[in-house]
Amino acid sequence: MNHDDALRKGSGSAPLFVEIMMAGRWMQLMVVGKEELLVQAMQSSSNLFHIMDQSSSSPAQLNSAF
Repeated sequence: MNHDDALRKGSGSAPLFVEIMMAGRWMQLMVVGKEELLVQAMQSSSNLFHIMDQSSSSPAQLNSAF
């Protein structure tokens, strides 16, 4: 899903931006106030979070993000 699709589906709701770091780069996931979309984003990023948990020197930052 690109940002335009998310904006169309989430019209009238304030977007929530969740930033996650992968391979030294910041990627931005836009969640438009619908819990299903947040769950989908979390599921699709599960292996990413696993990688971060293994390699991060400060996993507390990841926990505090949610």
